[in-house]
Amino acid sequence: MYRVGRKVLGVLATVARSERALMAEVLAPRQGNAVLRRQVARVRHEPTERAWFAALSASGCASQRVCTRSTGAPRRSHIDIYVWRHPMAADLEQGTARAAQGMHFDASLDCWVVDGYAEAVAVMREPALEIPLLPLPAAHLADSEQATLTPLWKQAMDTPLYSSGKAHRRLRAQLRGPFTHDAVDRWRPTIRRVADAAIDACTPCGKLEVIEDVAGPLLRQVMAEVVGIPQDRRAEFDLLANASMDAGKLATPQWSSAVLVEAARAVEQLGDLVHDLLGRADELPTGSVLARAAARRGADGGLSESELATNVRSLYTSGVYTTVFLVASAAYLLFCDEDVLREARRDDTVIRGVVHETLRYACPAVETNIRRATRDISIGMQTIRRGQFVRTAVLYANRDPQRFDAPDLFDHRRPSQGPSLAYGVGPHVCLGNHLATAVAEEVLRALAQPRRDVRLDTPHPTFHRRAAIPVMWGPDRVHLKLGPN
Repeated sequence: MYRVGRKVLGVLATVARSERALMAEVLAPRQGNAVLRRQVARVRHEPTERAWFAALSASGCASQRVCTRSTGAPRRSHIDIYVWRHPMAADLEQGTARAAQGMHFDASLDCWVVDGYAEAVAVMREPALEIPLLPLPAAHLADSEQATLTPLWKQAMDTPLYSSGKAHRRLRAQLRGPFTHDAVDRWRPTIRRVADAAIDACTPCGKLEVIEDVAGPLLRQVMAEVVGIPQDRRAEFDLLANASMDAGKLATPQWSSAVLVEAARAVEQLGDLVHDLLGRADELPTGSVLARAAARRGADGGLSESELATNVRSLYTSGVYTTVFLVASAAYLLFCDEDVLREARRDDTVIRGVVHETLRYACPAVETNIRRATRDISIGMQTIRRGQFVRTAVLYANRDPQRFDAPDLFDHRRPSQGPSLAYGVGPHVCLGNHLATAVAEEVLRALAQPRRDVRLDTPHPTFHRRAAIPVMWGPDRVHLKLGPN
């Protein structure tokens, strides 16, 4: 039986003002499971602000409920997702299958919307679809704010995400060393050791929260090690990196001139910190981004101090604030199903399947960064004209019934039908994808140890988008019990 809920949610006032988003959801309970289904949102906004809406849209949110047996024990997860969507609401409300259109032009968004797996892969691999650095919305900034924010904004061009061609290949070549398969395998013992210590510290109180007690502290420590921050400078670096990230709160309720001033000051101080660390090369963690850069100083094609500071900051914050959602979602999906949990306790190789299926089923990336066509191109039967924008709904593409059998079923033993698109494909595939996967796997292996007897606890998590990283989606909290029943 299907039911429809939640009629109207507001879109960011600064972006869409008097417009509204119409939401519709479909719930599809199955025997023994409450399975996540697609949901829709049709968003209207002023065409002149379409680029900012694409970058900052927070029109989607989600709540999560867990269906229970009469005994109150949790059954398979039921996660309600809200994501912006094209006009398929009527079909979904009636419980009919989504039309397999793959991509279409949405006049209300004034851009292409891609939600098919094959089409998403083609978009991500197409070099003529660039990821543009969107212009600052001058109408929402005072002159002094724009003058302060513009140089910070332009620094993004020094990162792999917003570069292309030869510049992009150069950046990736200089930064990829700590993120290869072999390098990540060398980080795994450190990851597991930190995870075990974090969980053991919570044992006396008999409970933990995955993000605050385990994933967050672990990722801050691991990412600091990977980018090259010595132990005695990590607290300072973390504070500055977090403050600099607050510049992303532009056009959200948390934005203020004071936030901008602190972000600008933090970026400047981070540059000074990186300069200081490069002069102490013997103290840098072995194999880290900064250690490798220090060894290549003066070589042709090496990164400048400014490029290093920008990328160290970007790698650290993206590694921490995106991977936490993967870890938390995977932990929830493992512990909410008693059968899967029993399997994992008998055989920890099951964990790999849980993490990989989480990347598909509860993909932390709602959509990829918006792309813009630099020339006319064809994807499938459609032609994207030069200058048109393309939004790729990864959460939908990962559930494309043309690619995946029973796409709305979480199946940790699912035969390979193609990789998840959570990390992207093509030139802009996530630089840290192997590391993020390794972190999730090692945390789950530590939590699933039979001696710890970890179980799901209440309150159950809420899944929604993040204001400062609107392309990311995941749970706020995942509570677990430790010790004997």
